[in-house]
Amino acid sequence: DRLEFAPWTPTAREHFEYYHRVDLALDTFPYHGTNTTCDALFMGVPVLSLAGESHHSRVGVRLLDNVGLRQVVAKSGEELGGRGGEERGRAGLPLPLVEGGRGGAGR
Repeated sequence: DRLEFAPWTPTAREHFEYYHRVDLALDTFPYHGTNTTCDALFMGVPVLSLAGESHHSRVGVRLLDNVGLRQVVAKSGEELGGRGGEERGRAGLPLPLVEGGRGGAGR
């Protein structure tokens, strides 16, 4: 029920600490957020991504596919909206991807 835009953080530590507040990240479109997608996944936060036609709008798709999260990739805006409601954050997703991510031992 809440959409929050994260502010800029001056340090990497603050950047990664902010992920403890995040249940679900939205990939940018049409230019996917390669580093931020990897950061979110590293911290155990699933990322919803909209697949486009060109390379720059398919980077997130490739990243998510490679970590076994193809189910959070949508082919249309309508499908993306539906995925957000279905996923409800981390429910049913194979996370964290690393020990110490939000859902791991470091929590």
